[in-house]
Amino acid sequence: MREGLVDLNSLIKSVLKMCGVLADSKKIKFNVDLSPYQSILLGDERAIKPMLLNLISNGFKFTAEKGRVHVHVLWSDSGSILIKVRDTGIGIAENEIENVTGSFVQASARRYGKAAGTGLGRAIVKTFAKLHDAQFALSSKIGVGTEASICFPASRFRKYCPAA
Repeated sequence: MREGLVDLNSLIKSVLKMCGVLADSKKIKFNVDLSPYQSILLGDERAIKPMLLNLISNGFKFTAEKGRVHVHVLWSDSGSILIKVRDTGIGIAENEIENVTGSFVQASARRYGKAAGTGLGRAIVKTFAKLHDAQFALSSKIGVGTEASICFPASRFRKYCPAA
């Protein structure tokens, strides 16, 4: 791993820009609540960006036309930071949540059709999160949507200053 200082807010904005075409094509409304502070994280940007890209793009991919995706960055009292991606997509059955973080595993692929992918995305997120001492969590309900979150510990943060 090649660790350096990563501006988390800027990285999230970059990932959202990358996903913009998919969001626009499906007329998905999305909200972004970034930290009012510049979140400088000690980590490997080459690992953090794919984590964010996977979670955010999945939100758009599995949300129907005119649905909603919300990206939220929250600070805890302990100084850790939580990134949540919540969608109004098709959801994952509760009994499948544990399995979908494994390699080459998809939740009920028949619901997803050809857009399902390889089944590696969440496994990569889980692995890269672990390398950053972060916790990856997934909760979902069929027909309601999914919430994916990554919680980076306070020990990973280097600067907290008002965002420009």
